[in-house]
Amino acid sequence: MNFIHAADLHLDAPLKGLARYEGAPHERIRQAGRVAFERLIEACLSRQVDFLLLAGDILDGSGRDFNTVLYLARHLQRLKAAGIEVFAVLGNHDAGHDLLQANPFSDNVHLFSSSRAQTHRMERLGVAIHGQSHEGRGEKRNLAAGYPAAIPGLFNIGLLHTALTGRAGHESYAPCTEQDLLMHGYHYWALGHIHQRELVRPHDPMILFPGTLQGRHIRESGAKGATLVEVAFEGDFRIQEQHLPMDQVRWHILEIDMERMETFNDLLDRVVDGMESLVNPEVLTVVRLLLKGRCAWQGQLVARGMELEQELRVQTMNTRSDVLWLERVINQTEPLRSDAPDPWGGGDRSMMSDPMTMVHQMAAELREDPVALNAVFERFKPLRSLLGGTAFHGMEHLPFHEDQWLNDVLRQAEWLLEERLRNPGGR
Repeated sequence: MNFIHAADLHLDAPLKGLARYEGAPHERIRQAGRVAFERLIEACLSRQVDFLLLAGDILDGSGRDFNTVLYLARHLQRLKAAGIEVFAVLGNHDAGHDLLQANPFSDNVHLFSSSRAQTHRMERLGVAIHGQSHEGRGEKRNLAAGYPAAIPGLFNIGLLHTALTGRAGHESYAPCTEQDLLMHGYHYWALGHIHQRELVRPHDPMILFPGTLQGRHIRESGAKGATLVEVAFEGDFRIQEQHLPMDQVRWHILEIDMERMETFNDLLDRVVDGMESLVNPEVLTVVRLLLKGRCAWQGQLVARGMELEQELRVQTMNTRSDVLWLERVINQTEPLRSDAPDPWGGGDRSMMSDPMTMVHQMAAELREDPVALNAVFERFKPLRSLLGGTAFHGMEHLPFHEDQWLNDVLRQAEWLLEERLRNPGGR
């Protein structure tokens, strides 16, 4: 017996802020969710699985997105002709969906109720599948506690959309503990809600989050897809699982250590080589570049800012523009000279009057006085509405309330001013 376990499809979810990236492959990224879903259907057919499990958040919202529902129903119906059953629960995103409540699917699709846990038996396979959907978007009940005990002699599966005891970046919906799952005596728990693939428990029972089918942004980096589960009976049930990539767009974070980087060409070579190593001809690879470490020409990096990013993007597009795109460059470097001894010998800088000393002194005073630092940035808040989002390059908002962000901006301003003072004729 074999089946595929998928979750968190979020079909037709909007991709916020994509338009701000000029030259981005917008349409390919927008269609990635549907392409991944169609790859899921093809995998079910080509591998001739016995059934498909969908562990919640199949759709992204509870509105009347009629075309998305028709699209979903049409492709799930393709499985009916192959004799493949589909078992699904609704999660926090699609719970209470207007159209799903009317059950628009063919009779091979079994949608679990939200009022109580239900059990579907497949006698020919010797399988019992237990599940319960969320009642609303903020499901706080411990649904697992109400699942029935395992049926003796059958392979028992629990289908549940849950955060378990919580995972970073995910709301704690339908919370439960691992022990809550163990007490039922099932062989496999098919979970959803956590977008990163995680094998919570390898056996007795196997507990698994397959992750999202298609990453939607840089925080969902790496290969995404579903899990193929193969079950054999050899005196007891033996379970093997395998990750099946389904994504069309794959997000990556590439870190570059700048400490021994002497020239821009050195950086360019390292970036191109690093991005080339991530290329997969089956997907569009989207890379966010992090420049880290101490750098002898850090001031130039800060001064060139977006110009540097555009140069790097042009070079990478010239290599493999069909399968590779540079999303953004984030400069987290520090000046190499910051480790040098104090040129004033630890003396009182307040007595110095040269411009560079004044820059460092003002920056140091602001760092030591959070109230004063916040007051400075208060004067810049109106810029957000005057200049619009595109001026801030990839930021949905300016986090003036975050101390770390304020200090990072102050540090970069300090380095930029120092670079201008050292090289007044430079760009």
